[in-house]
Parts: sequence; structure tokens; C-alpha cells
Amino acid sequence: MNKALTNGATPLYIASQNGHLEIALVAVKADVNTALTNGCTPLYIASQNGHLDVVQALIAAEADLNKALPNGVTPLYIAAEQGHMNVVQALVAAKADLNKANNNGCRPLYIAAQEGHVDVVKALVAGKADVNKKTADGCTPLYVAAQEGHVDIVKALVTSRADVNEAKTDDGATPVFIAAQEGNLDVVQALVEGNADVIKAATGEWMPLKIATNQNHSVVLVAYLENVIRTQLGNNFVDAADRGDVNKLRWFLALGAYVNYSKEGDEGRTALWKAAQNGRLDIMQALVAVKADVNKVNNNGATPLIFAAQEGHFDVMQVLVTAKADVNKANNKGSTPL
Repeated sequence: MNKALTNGATPLYIASQNGHLEIALVAVKADVNTALTNGCTPLYIASQNGHLDVVQALIAAEADLNKALPNGVTPLYIAAEQGHMNVVQALVAAKADLNKANNNGCRPLYIAAQEGHVDVVKALVAGKADVNKKTADGCTPLYVAAQEGHVDIVKALVTSRADVNEAKTDDGATPVFIAAQEGNLDVVQALVEGNADVIKAATGEWMPLKIATNQNHSVVLVAYLENVIRTQLGNNFVDAADRGDVNKLRWFLALGAYVNYSKEGDEGRTALWKAAQNGRLDIMQALVAVKADVNKVNNNGATPLIFAAQEGHFDVMQVLVTAKADVNKANNKGSTPL
């Protein structure tokens, strides 16, 4: 049963290659792990060709699930690459190593994501494959799915808590950056809905909007990114004011944050309002210097000066009054700063 051709092919290998289950069941009494001279085992070739019944017979005969070619490619990897869903499921159920990489650091989940096999991706994720493992050049499964425009896979990986902001090691590009570069609006939207940071830059200061514009992609994509960036910049800007982080506040201003922005659902409170509320003199001074509206009210009609007075932040009040805050402006209940 183990007598082989000059290339190492045994009867079991040939039966596995061609999907001949009956012959394989007889030949399986031989060494199930005997490989060709190139390292290819019966389980590998059966997995590559999608012969599920033969794969199951070889698994039952205790074939080595993780025996790889010299390039590191395993039976599970090749089945994932070819999109043989049933074979992948059988190997996952048999406890094949889901995270074993080839010599380039590519794993079954990565290659399935690259090739667009969404069902295989879901099966590997369900089997607890690591969704954030990188290749040798720093690409994650989410990055390559975004690059190739596989929106269903992007959504599946985002749902499985893949890191949407993990940058590619060699150039710093994130999944949303590469999706914008490729002009794929659906993928960009899926990533943004998964909380991708569109402000995070690649090498230099190339934000996704810049690369989409420079690549002459659709006006819809550019307009969408402009809106998302406006919102994310504004949210980050207000949060920096709330935390009292004056350096980040100035950085977001330099990137184009709208100085009188208020976050959705935050009752109309601007960065200046937050500074007045928290008594942050340095934040207040930075905002007044760039002409923030000192009389802009929140949803209750209260100005920053009213709240600074209520909290007893007299130094902040002085800055506001010097900047022409209306000392007589009342809130919706008729209360004034005085």
C-alpha cells in the first residue's frame, strides 16, 4: 500500500487526489501521512480538490491535520483559499490549527478574506480564528478584505470585533484608508459604521479624504468622507475640551474642526460650554483666541457665562466677559448670569 511512484505518490495519494473514496478507504490502511517529494500529503490534495468524503476518511484515520508543504501551507489553508466550505468545516471540527501561518505569515482566515469566501471566513471566525493576526508585511484579514472590496467579509469581521483601526505595519495605512484609496464607498461605510477612525493618518498626513480626492474617486465617496470627518473631528474636538487636553484641542482645530460644534445628543454643548462647565481656563483662552461664539446657548438656552457663574469659575467668567459675552442674556427659565 505504501509503494510509491518516483514523485512519491502512493495509491492513497492518487485516490485522494481524484476523490475515489472506495479506493481511499482500502488504501487508508497504509501510512496516511506519506507525502510526495514536494511535501503534498493525501489530506492536503483532498482538501485542495474539495473531496469532503475523502477528507473525512483521512481525518478518521488520524491523518496529520497540520502537516504543511515546505512553504508552510496546510490542508486548512488550501481549503480556505479554494473556498471549499465543507472541507474547512470538517477540518475545523477536527481541531486543525486555525492560526498556523505559511512562510509569509498568511493564515487561513487571511487567505479566505483575500479571496472573498465569506462563508469560509465565518466558519473560521466561529472556530475562534484570530481576526487580528497579521501577515509578515503587517496586513490583517480586515485590511485585505477592505483592499479587495469584499464588503460582506468586512462586515463579518467588524461584527467579530476585528480592529478597524489597526494600521498596516510598513506604511501605517488603515483599512478605511485603503478602502478610500480603492474608491469603495460600501466598504468605507461599513468600516465607519464599525467605528473606524477616518482621521487616523497613514504615512505623513494622508487622511482617507485626501487620498480619495487625489485619486479622483466619486463625488459621493468624497462627500461622505467629508461629512464623516466633520463629525469625527467635531466629536474629538469637544471631547478634548471636556478632558482639558489643550494640545489635542489645538491639533483638532488645525485639522479643521468647527469651533462651535456640538455633539449629537449632547444638548447643544460646545467645546466652549464644556470649558465653562469644567472651569478650564487654558481651554477657554484657546477657544476665545480662535473666535469661538461666547454667546452660543445649549438646548436650555444657557450661555457658557451662565454656567461658569453657576459653578463659581470666576477666572473663566472674566475671560468670557472680556470676549464680549452677554452678561444679561437669560436661559429658557429667565435666569441670567447675575
